[in-house]
Amino acid sequence: EIIRKPDIEMLKSPVYGSEEFLMGFCHDKLVEIDNVFEEIVDLPSKHKAMHLLRHCASFCKVVHLARTSPLKYVETLMEQFDEKQKGALEKNSGTAFTGEEWEQAQMPVGEGGFGLRSAVEHAHAAYVASRGLTEELVEQLVGTSHRI
Repeated sequence: EIIRKPDIEMLKSPVYGSEEFLMGFCHDKLVEIDNVFEEIVDLPSKHKAMHLLRHCASFCKVVHLARTSPLKYVETLMEQFDEKQKGALEKNSGTAFTGEEWEQAQMPVGEGGFGLRSAVEHAHAAYVASRGLTEELVEQLVGTSHRI
């Protein structure tokens, strides 16, 4: 089916659109993400909250968007996701992180970090890798090469 409208969302990811559409999409997604962080921080068990924060509310929460949307479409969302993630960790641990401490928290556990990856830092690479892996399939389906 050919879609003939200026704002296109496919598989819950913005594909193309006006600035208002993209901002609205990011706002709606941030409300959803904000609710997740609020629920995690409000848990009575800090240990369970930290476990959920690391395994369920980390980069994995936005990796689908990072793989399917160019960073320029979702950059605001990724930046705010990183801030909300940091805020949830600070609130749960009861301490504010300096820039250096936050960088350490984003390092892998094996290197002394908490394993929280930055959405902004990884979004572009995730998109490029996804496009690279699907380019051959797109060529087969469409018949021509589509470059990033």
